[in-house]
This record gives sequence, C-alpha cells and structure tokens, in this order.
Amino acid sequence: SNENNNIYGPYNHEVIDTIPPSNVTNFVISQGENNGEIDLSWIDPSDSDLEGILIVRNTTGDFTSPEDGVSYPDGSGPGGDWCKNILPGTQGFTDSGLDVNTTYYYKAYAYDNAFNYSSGVTSTPEGIKPKDGIPPSVTITLPLSGDVVAGTVQIAASASDNTEVARVDFWCDSIFFISSDTTSPYSVDWDTPAFNDGWHYLTATAYDTRGLFA
Repeated sequence: SNENNNIYGPYNHEVIDTIPPSNVTNFVISQGENNGEIDLSWIDPSDSDLEGILIVRNTTGDFTSPEDGVSYPDGSGPGGDWCKNILPGTQGFTDSGLDVNTTYYYKAYAYDNAFNYSSGVTSTPEGIKPKDGIPPSVTITLPLSGDVVAGTVQIAASASDNTEVARVDFWCDSIFFISSDTTSPYSVDWDTPAFNDGWHYLTATAYDTRGLFA
C-alpha cells in the first residue's frame, strides 16, 4: 500500500501588539521658576511595556492624534505641532524659551515599544502663559534733575515692558504718593505748594499687567 507521510511545521507565530498603554494621570502645568518657562508634571501609567510619554504643545488647543506605529522625533509632532519624548519614570520636565505673551496648550500621550499611543490627556489647566520674570522699566523725563519748580508742575515718565505697562505711580521723597497714570505718555500734576521749600526727590514705579514692578 502507499502511505502518505505529511509533515507539518514548525511554525513561527508572531503576536502583534496593538494594545496601547493607559493614559498618564494628574497632568498639571504651571508657570516655571524663570522667565519664559512652563513646568509640566504627571504620573506615568503602570503598563509594563511603557516606552515613553509624548508631550505635544501648540498655541490653539486643537491636537492631532499621533499615528500608531510612527515614532515622532523631538520637535516634530503629529499635525506639525512641537513635541518632546520623555522617558518613563521622569514624570515631568520644564519647557523653556517660550514667549511670555503667548498661551500654550499641552497634551500627553503614553506609548509602548510598538508605538501604540494612548488616547491622550490634556493638561490642567488646559492653557497657560509662561513665567514673566522681567519687570518694566521707567524713567522720569520731567522735571529735569536740578530744576527749580513752583506751583503746579507736570511730572512725566517714560515706561516700557515686555508685556504691557499697567500703570505708573509717582512719589515724592519715596514716601509721599502723588498720583498714578494708566495711559502713555505717563504724567501727573504735582502741587508743589503742599510741600516744604527745599530739595525733593521724585521717583516713579511702573507696574506691568502681571504685577511685576520696578
């Protein structure tokens, strides 16, 4: 009789991972310590195959989801947004060199070694302006140093800021408040007869919209 000997195998069965890690939790942003900085912090998911956290930043709050299987290099995120890859266990970083007049939005995506991305989590708060550590500058332009004045005299000052000047306060001898002006050019009237005759020192303090002053 004829015997058919059929040999099967061996087979190499590869399991394709399509399951993304869980999202990060407690994703919080706040103003950093230095000018133009925003601090980010979060808690990593506990997935054993967690490869990293993709932080995506833009100025609109509208995010494009990352494509599974795609690795995004730092600076070139989904939808053309800026991004940064953070290693597991880091759970935070400081974003620097930012424009203090711009509101920035962030979203965090956890991914595994097959680059499966979680659904993503937006930060709390959703948007924030970075730390503004630069106070305004101010200079009294009138009267000139050494001028002898009498009656009602105009005091004028030039002020500027990297955001916006909120107001300028004018003082006599550093302790007597004269008045404030909130509109450029900054000036007030000084009633000199209310002060004793003699030398007096005029100073001005400028405040910006974030409360910094100089």
